[in-house]
Amino acid sequence: MRFFVDHYIIKRAGIESSFRLHDIRHTVASLIINNGGSLYGVQATLAHANSKVSEIYSHLSNERLQHE
Repeated sequence: MRFFVDHYIIKRAGIESSFRLHDIRHTVASLIINNGGSLYGVQATLAHANSKVSEIYSHLSNERLQHE
């Protein structure tokens, strides 16, 4: 059901691509990490019940630290 709601919203917005609303969640998580936020911040913002899900973005944190 969720897919159909997302698809409807995207189509109504006139977006013609393979864009998914779930992509926004990935973008938000990446922005949190790349702007100095923590994995806890990602977990809290995206309401991940399990911290393991938030750890998907840990590579971004490591890359940021290497460039500082």
